[in-house]
Amino acid sequence: MTSAPLMEAKGLKRHYKVRRGMFAPTASVKAVDGVSFSLTAGETLAVVGESGCGKSTLARMLALFEEPTEGEFFIDGQPTLNVSTEQRKKNREAVQMVFQNPYGSLNPRHTVGRALMEPLIINRPNMSSVEREETARAMMTKVGLRADHFQRYPHMFSGGQRQRIAIARALMLNPRVVVADEPVSALDVSIQAQVLNLMMDLQDEMKLAYIFISHDLGVVHHIASSVLVMYLGRPVEFGTTQQIFDNPRHPYTRALLGSRPHLKKPGEKVTRSVLTGELPSPLNPPTGCAFHKRCPFADQKCSTERPEIREVDGRQVACHHTDRVPLAA
Repeated sequence: MTSAPLMEAKGLKRHYKVRRGMFAPTASVKAVDGVSFSLTAGETLAVVGESGCGKSTLARMLALFEEPTEGEFFIDGQPTLNVSTEQRKKNREAVQMVFQNPYGSLNPRHTVGRALMEPLIINRPNMSSVEREETARAMMTKVGLRADHFQRYPHMFSGGQRQRIAIARALMLNPRVVVADEPVSALDVSIQAQVLNLMMDLQDEMKLAYIFISHDLGVVHHIASSVLVMYLGRPVEFGTTQQIFDNPRHPYTRALLGSRPHLKKPGEKVTRSVLTGELPSPLNPPTGCAFHKRCPFADQKCSTERPEIREVDGRQVACHHTDRVPLAA
């Protein structure tokens, strides 16, 4: 029996109006342009792509910091747009966010205990101060912090400990979905593994769903159950982690995977796709397929006709020539 989705997006778009100069007409930047997916309890959807591809804008929409320009967005089957104040409050409690820089997301004047209790003070006004402290201390234990950390300040912790604090704070309201925007990129590799394992343990224990934004494909391979690849605001490939890593069907996905560090064995021959050129300006995107100027398989059709998402080998791909993309090396 298939579980009902905790989060579902249908054609989400986020466009911004910008001016190129004082007297220039306004232009539209399509930061996110047509993202659809569904996510159930226990799943992790990773969103990958180069800087400027719309990952963080999508994260802000999914965390309800920004409203989409177009599209539909549901949390636990409930709409998130044009809803009552009470429903908006429930939606915001159901989705919490963990940021890349834990120190920047914590108030340096507040102790860890105060930081953890703050969501309860705001959202659980009927809880007593004793109940709030007990709940905060229990969450500290759950993320691997000691009891004596309760009265300490953020500057007194290491980067890994601060990220544990940030994760604990995000979980104080028992959310259904956690949006994590590059949550381990600022940490040492050994600490990354500890934090990732913690997140996976908490996911199993609390039946959480994760939206995981990352540049690190090794991390994505370790934690994700499905992967959404974005290029210049548009989804270009969406499938399970195994599908994406074992047999990418979009040239951009293949090039991203080819950019991963690889220790070559003696006598091994490895053929890799190389990602050349620069990401086009979102103010002046190419006609047709946005990737065609960097794609080794592009032809005239690619430069004039934008490919729509379609099913290929059990995943969604936006490419005219998926048959030309060889298996990953």
